[in-house]
Amino acid sequence: MNEAGQVVCKIPKYPAPETLVVDVSFNGQDYTNDGVTYGFMDPYVLGISPRMISTSGSTHLTLYGYGFVQMDDSMSVVVYKDQKGEAAQCGSGNICTKIYKVKDEHTTSVGTFAQSEMMVNKGGKNVEFEPFYLNMMNPDRDWSTNNIDICYYKDVVANKVSSSFAYANEEKPVIVQADFSWNKGNSYKNFRKYAKVTCRFTSTNADKPKQVVVDAIMETSPIGAYDKTALPDQIRCRTPKWGNVDTTNLDFSVNGQDYFGQYPYNFVDKLQIYRIAPMAGPVEGATKVKIYGSGFLSSMPKESELYLKFGTNEMQKVDKAAVTEGTWTDDEYYNDFHFPKQLLHQAEQSDHPIADGDAVVKYVAAKSPDVSSSLSPLGVGGGDSKPDKRLLEG
Repeated sequence: MNEAGQVVCKIPKYPAPETLVVDVSFNGQDYTNDGVTYGFMDPYVLGISPRMISTSGSTHLTLYGYGFVQMDDSMSVVVYKDQKGEAAQCGSGNICTKIYKVKDEHTTSVGTFAQSEMMVNKGGKNVEFEPFYLNMMNPDRDWSTNNIDICYYKDVVANKVSSSFAYANEEKPVIVQADFSWNKGNSYKNFRKYAKVTCRFTSTNADKPKQVVVDAIMETSPIGAYDKTALPDQIRCRTPKWGNVDTTNLDFSVNGQDYFGQYPYNFVDKLQIYRIAPMAGPVEGATKVKIYGSGFLSSMPKESELYLKFGTNEMQKVDKAAVTEGTWTDDEYYNDFHFPKQLLHQAEQSDHPIADGDAVVKYVAAKSPDVSSSLSPLGVGGGDSKPDKRLLEG
């Protein structure tokens, strides 16, 4: 300890890059345990994410590797270099450097420059969309090299979204027609290797902020067309199960970070069946079935088509004129049956819980399908034969 009350010690030699805890003891046994750390720095970058950078310079890169230690700003520096290994220049002939921030000894983050600022070939030309590199300063104030190339991409333009709403409990496909500027700045090869395409839904409700990001893919339209020369012209993702009625903004990203396009997207009341009455009928079909549930009239616009299906049989288009909104009453529902309520409750054990006064919509024009041709002679399984009525009757 010196006269200023400072504890002075020598830094030991250490065989590997690592961050160690430094404690002080005055008796060789009891240590301070203050959590102060000291890093033995020898940084090496093994990975960078994302690999595609916005031309605006808004992208923040995450670097993965080992030996990362937060030093003073003069040492916590990365440099951007061109393919020849020469430092890029950013304004007034200065080399393009950024100060990084260490998260832990294996992870750090750093900002980027706007494409318009980065000059390569000793300042002779703009980097445009050519690959370049990021090197980190080491303890010798030299640059630790790596072969991980990154590049700028030209902004993708979203032209049209296939839908503007989804039921709050569905994962609905959303298709976005997009201009990728292929061969006009963007390389399909780079996108295929490095793009991380995502859709983002952000609630506009300031009182209950919510944001969900889902994975997406690039694809060529029409879906299923086989053309080796065609390049992707649309993005496809699915809506998340939002869970409640809400208005959101939908936008898209090709690097998982910088988003473009902003389309209003609505989540409407859940499309769900609560009860049906009756719960059974003859195999010849044509039984009128009342269906109670939610969301039958929630589509946007309300005239959008809605279909009903019994099992795997053909779909029926819902006549929305036969849908009414109201409240649930047990008496109305159970009066359609001729069984004790107790037996009906047992048959409904897995149904949606519902009580008198709950909001409900009712559809009264559904008809059960004819399934008689799918029954075997014993009335079970598959086959084209009609059931033997003698077996069914006794």
